[in-house]
Amino acid sequence: MEFNQSIAPVGEKVRISLSVETERVWQIYLPFFSSGLRATIWSAVADFGPELTLQVSAVDPSLSLVLASTLGSYPSGMETVSGFRGRETMFQPQKDPWAAIAVGLSAVRAGERLDDAFATPWLWSAFDNVSDAYVLWAWAIAAKAEKPSSQIDERCLQALKKARKLGRPYFSATGEIIGEMLNALALSSTSADVRSQAKSEARIWSNRGRAKIRNGPFYSWERSGDNLRSGILPSETYSVVVSGHVTTNRIDVAS
Repeated sequence: MEFNQSIAPVGEKVRISLSVETERVWQIYLPFFSSGLRATIWSAVADFGPELTLQVSAVDPSLSLVLASTLGSYPSGMETVSGFRGRETMFQPQKDPWAAIAVGLSAVRAGERLDDAFATPWLWSAFDNVSDAYVLWAWAIAAKAEKPSSQIDERCLQALKKARKLGRPYFSATGEIIGEMLNALALSSTSADVRSQAKSEARIWSNRGRAKIRNGPFYSWERSGDNLRSGILPSETYSVVVSGHVTTNRIDVAS
């Protein structure tokens, strides 16, 4: 499946939910890059039973390189890869916030300076429900600080709390950055209150993280609850856009 635009109104999150027989549901959040998003599903029979695989990737080859770099790839720089068109061409927050977030995560993982837009008053009001963006905002606030201060620590902590309240992150690099920042605040903040709150936040994220696995540059999340094992998502919290069944020989999809 390829998506050239979002299939949901702005502000709503879209997930692919998968389960095998009566196992718990796994979900992956879909970031709708303006250049396109591809989701590939295939099935196989393994020694231990049926196996279902999902891969989510960017259609744009240059953006795919940026996403790979969030995993720590390309230590010598993506600019050495033939055909790469440069991260700066993909940083257009108003047009494509998902690609802009990927560019920001790539810069953080490479130890490079974030674009100044990440530290400005919030400029992505239409995408205010994305936890990953608030994590990058917290990182930018800390990176721009001329010297440590309890006020800066408090601002970072509040941004990370906001990210947690917005739900699970889309990108796996975001989870790593959250852990690093909360550990730093818990150990080295000059404010005892910030240190205490950061430890509590770190425990919450750690507990939440037990139900995830890395799916390339993204996260897959295991969802608990017997009501999800039936393959029917609760109507009070989900609107189903497309549904289907997978066997070893075919995939049946119904809208």
